[in-house]
Amino acid sequence: MHRTKISVVVVSIFCLSLIFTACGGTSDSELNNSVVSGKVEGILISKEVKKQNRTILSSILDKLSFLKELNAQSAGVLVNVFKDGVLVQSTVTNSDGNFIVSTSGLVTFEFRFDGQSIFTDVIIPENNVITYNVTLDFNNDLVLLNQLDIGIQCEGGVTQINRDIHINGQGGDCIKAENDCNLIINSNMITLEQCSNCIKTEDESSVSINTNEVLCDSEEDGIDANDDSDVDINGDIVEIISDENGVDADDNSSVDIEGTDCIIEGAQGDISTDEGAEVNTDCEVLNDDPSDSPSDSPSDSPSDSPSDSPSDSPSDGPSDSPSDSPSDSPSDSPSDSPSDGPSDSPSDSPSDSPSDSPSDSPSDGPSDSPSDGPSDNPSDGPTPPP
Repeated sequence: MHRTKISVVVVSIFCLSLIFTACGGTSDSELNNSVVSGKVEGILISKEVKKQNRTILSSILDKLSFLKELNAQSAGVLVNVFKDGVLVQSTVTNSDGNFIVSTSGLVTFEFRFDGQSIFTDVIIPENNVITYNVTLDFNNDLVLLNQLDIGIQCEGGVTQINRDIHINGQGGDCIKAENDCNLIINSNMITLEQCSNCIKTEDESSVSINTNEVLCDSEEDGIDANDDSDVDINGDIVEIISDENGVDADDNSSVDIEGTDCIIEGAQGDISTDEGAEVNTDCEVLNDDPSDSPSDSPSDSPSDSPSDSPSDSPSDGPSDSPSDSPSDSPSDSPSDSPSDGPSDSPSDSPSDSPSDSPSDSPSDGPSDSPSDGPSDNPSDGPTPPP
């Protein structure tokens, strides 16, 4: 009984002392680790060939055939990663020679195949995704570096990444798939920033992304699909912001984007398709909406203001009072006075001559007092002398 209690206490103290290491915690260095997407593209290793009854030419052909076979099949290579002399990661290449490890800083890679090992030191930047492709030359104890780039560069085969991804492309493509590559990413969060293209596919390759949130910021296209390639993105939040096209699909390529909260915004165009390509998306928000507003504002303003103001003022003036007609134009007074003068009384004819000098006062006076005077008492008007 006492031994059990003592054991529990000892184990608890041990876990507390190693809370960020051995007991499931994460150290600061591990938080800054990068995803290393690697590939063994070829293996150069000699093969013992029996010399009995064999010519030199046949021996050379056997070696070349064996080397060619190894270059095509780089599966089963054990990859160990050491940091400060401690083994921190271990994995095995798949049938296409691909492998994934998580590390950063100065590390040592060990590649072990067919009972032989070779080592190489590599500096892995923090908080990024690195492509690390090599050829293993066991004959000369060398690891030949074919590619060490920031971003995911998939060249053939199947590569699957199951973790969060943050790529600062520094002006290069953040994710690039070509040569019939099949790239599968399952992640909670994907951030692609300062990319030339966030995702670029060529040569019948495919990229499939399942994530809760993907954010893309590119200097060229957000998604650039070419050569009968496919891009499939399924996420809750999808934000693609680019300086050129949000999505550009050509050459019978297909792009499918599904997101409950989705924005695709390109400075030159949100979605561009050509040569049999298609883009399917259920994005709720697209930046095509502002293109509708210019069509509404110009059509409304010209139709309302010119049609109302000219039509109202002329129609209201003459209908309200007779005094408006002379104020509008001088041409009305001569046309009205001759027609009214002879029909009413001869006294109206002299009233036409003074109407040229003061346009307002005669129009008011004759309309009220002079018109009444001659009609009621004609004798009070101008009487000829006896």
